[in-house]
Amino acid sequence: MGNSGMYFVHLSDTHILADEDERLYGNDTTANLRVVIDHIYIEQIRPSFVLITGDLTDHGEWPSYRRLRKLVRETEALLGAPVLLALGNHDRRSSFRQAMLDEAEATDADEYYYSTTIDGLRIIVLDSTISGRDDGEIGPRQLDWLENQLAFGPVGQPTVIALHHPPHHAVNAYLDGFTLGDRERLERVISRHNVLAVLSGHTHLATHARLGNAVSLTAPSTAYLASPAPGREFSRTSGIGFSIVSLRSGRIASHPVILPTPLGSLLPVGPFIEPELPVTVA
Repeated sequence: MGNSGMYFVHLSDTHILADEDERLYGNDTTANLRVVIDHIYIEQIRPSFVLITGDLTDHGEWPSYRRLRKLVRETEALLGAPVLLALGNHDRRSSFRQAMLDEAEATDADEYYYSTTIDGLRIIVLDSTISGRDDGEIGPRQLDWLENQLAFGPVGQPTVIALHHPPHHAVNAYLDGFTLGDRERLERVISRHNVLAVLSGHTHLATHARLGNAVSLTAPSTAYLASPAPGREFSRTSGIGFSIVSLRSGRIASHPVILPTPLGSLLPVGPFIEPELPVTVA
């Protein structure tokens, strides 16, 4: 990491669908993601990496991950940067591992978490999904693993943590039911190390809050945005977005970028109603 620092882009909640003719509340989520990636390229944003913090697909089917795999390859080729993925509550671990990682024997019990270093920055990705629930939890096993990862390597190595569920409350109190249940334990673990930020999504809007000595940041969604209006239930609003995150002189900053809803994605604004997930018959 040079004196000029580094930056990366933080995307979330892509909600890729299995069929090209399928729409999510009128949104072509694949086209929306391509609009975001094209914007990053046209604006000459050249990130060190691209991070997508969960809800990669909408229903977690194998075909939707194969479409995502193609989009990831397109993104890496266009931007010349690796794409790092975390899983969300709409994802299915077995389908993800089989379609994205070519792991034939994967099951839904196989949590997806890992650590990597890019340009001197350590990125630790955690799996906060609880099957069948909107809220999240990391759990003791991952927290122990996280503690060991943070204790390993150069002293004071700058680190960011990525997961799907935000470890802080939102402006809209309704969204508190969508957050991370064991955030206090996470805060205790990271407080002993040089963790600069915890990056998440899930709420479909950009927020930030303190988490111990770190900052907790959510990115807007590339699929559709949520209204932050206090006192309302989860309501959709127009636009899509992502965040540019920079790291200079040991300090991190995030700037959300909101783009117009693309033509062809007709977004009805109104109360959020979770679509029923398809039933998989063994």
